[in-house]
Amino acid sequence: MVLSLVHLIFLHVNGSRNSLGVTRINDKVEFHWFYLLKDLVSFLLLMFFFVLILLLIPFVFIDSENFLFVDIIKTPEHIKPEWYFSFAYCILRRVPNKLGGVIGLVIRIIVLILLPLITKRFFKFNDLLRSFVVVFHFIVFFILTWLGGCVVE
Repeated sequence: MVLSLVHLIFLHVNGSRNSLGVTRINDKVEFHWFYLLKDLVSFLLLMFFFVLILLLIPFVFIDSENFLFVDIIKTPEHIKPEWYFSFAYCILRRVPNKLGGVIGLVIRIIVLILLPLITKRFFKFNDLLRSFVVVFHFIVFFILTWLGGCVVE
């Protein structure tokens, strides 16, 4: 939002330039009506498809496990988190101590934050090794995500 405001301020101060170099008014396209109608048609078409999916096949994106009856006596053995929490679930499931699991999650997030700094600092002149470290990090993340979605045995 701030960048949009800065952009508008610069547009107001400096004005808009023609990047194509077209000087004749007849060769120009009016910005307001042309792009407004184009965006409006795109938005309405997208909303039409969303409503069509919502009305014709509303349960296509919902997991089938949500339709099972609840048994309050027994915890289900096939509990599976959403895909974006699977890596954290795998780490928490692997560490038997609750505090150790939380420390493992914190270390994972710290590594995720520090990865760009580590690769720039220690692998400054070796792009191949830096690429290997980043790819290795993503492979570990995807393996943890896959293992977090597997059934507990």
